[in-house]
Amino acid sequence: MTKIEIRDPQDLRLHPLQKKYIADPDKNSAEWLSFVDGQSAAGVDGIPPIFITHDGQIMEGGRRWRAAKQLGWSELQCQVRPEEDAAAIIVESLLGQRNLMRGTKVYIAITLLEEFVESAEHRRLGHLRNKVKTLEKPLNGISTAGWSKLGRPASEDSIRVLAERFGCGRELVRQAIELRKKFDADPELKVLWEPKLFTPGKGKDAPISIGAALAGIGGAPADQSGRDQGVEQSTFGFYEKLFAPLSEKAANYHWNRLPAEKREQIVATWTQEAKKWKPELRAAILEAIEAA
Repeated sequence: MTKIEIRDPQDLRLHPLQKKYIADPDKNSAEWLSFVDGQSAAGVDGIPPIFITHDGQIMEGGRRWRAAKQLGWSELQCQVRPEEDAAAIIVESLLGQRNLMRGTKVYIAITLLEEFVESAEHRRLGHLRNKVKTLEKPLNGISTAGWSKLGRPASEDSIRVLAERFGCGRELVRQAIELRKKFDADPELKVLWEPKLFTPGKGKDAPISIGAALAGIGGAPADQSGRDQGVEQSTFGFYEKLFAPLSEKAANYHWNRLPAEKREQIVATWTQEAKKWKPELRAAILEAIEAA
């Protein structure tokens, strides 16, 4: 069992791999104030320990650490984990965050993939040596060499394994790899587009999906209003075409009450229509549905 240590929050700092993608919270937002109030009510002993390296770099628990400092706490429960486990812990923590779009989280994981694969394998082998049972699958068969810039593409086996590990579709992994390639090949594109994935705004300033970023880089409308207009028009046309056969009776039926042949017709129409979409559009729509 990992020993719990008590550390002073002032002596801790974010791990460099985590610090790159975790922005300071808006300390005036209702969500943050509620989080801090909840942590205050729970007390030092009532919140989960944060994961740190031996020298006090935070791998997981940055929000709890920030709240503890804001509350003026002098103690915080910590679990010390090997530095070699850092990338695996950081990526898995990021994948669980609710304030990032799924595609953005996968993009981060792909950006840190070399470190993540090495770290996850180190941790898995350590568990095997210590006879700790886990559900972790080997990742050492994934070759990340050449994925950036103009190198060779990722294998389908690698994409499948990563999609299973990240809890997403394979197309989203492909998009994340492609976006990383474009950014590595042209740093100016990264400066222009990467911040759009992480912006905390709403409406026209809301974060964009990696599919939208790829579309924008490829020549689609770069501004949010242009994308919104295009999506609105294409979506309206799609649903108008899809549900035209049911327009007179749609208001009187629930899906389960439709005849089987009619349901099969709708499913077939959806399938045929989806095959016409570009991969980035399919992924963007699925991502939007999952985030809704």
